[in-house]
Amino acid sequence: MSNSIRSQLKLSAAEAAIYRALESRKDVRIRDLCRAVKGPKDLPVLSREQQAAIGPFITRLNRKLTEHKLRVVPGIARHTYRLTKIEG
Repeated sequence: MSNSIRSQLKLSAAEAAIYRALESRKDVRIRDLCRAVKGPKDLPVLSREQQAAIGPFITRLNRKLTEHKLRVVPGIARHTYRLTKIEG
């Protein structure tokens, strides 16, 4: 994504951290996304808790990405997310 589009998104620090981690458009582990948002000291142990911690940020990020035809979706691998282009 170009810098001009990124600046239009007006992301919070947590949303920006998630977006940066997902920019490669490859599967990124939920644990890594949670670590990017919460830091290594506050990282929940269970995968489900990690997903719950980043869920609200992903929801808000998806609302902002929609106008750019992008979306964060579950990855192909278990316990991952990825950034994809919305077709249509």
